[in-house]
Amino acid sequence: MHNVIAFYDDRVLAHEPNIEADFLPDRIDKRIRQLLSGLPLP
Repeated sequence: MHNVIAFYDDRVLAHEPNIEADFLPDRIDKRIRQLLSGLPLP
């Protein structure tokens, strides 16, 4: 059996991504590196 925790915020309903916008892989790469740098891993 697995425990699952779900979070919900009404602000999620206001999220309207622009599906016509160009995909920017550099932005994702930068954000992932930023997140990983905060972890206590080598």
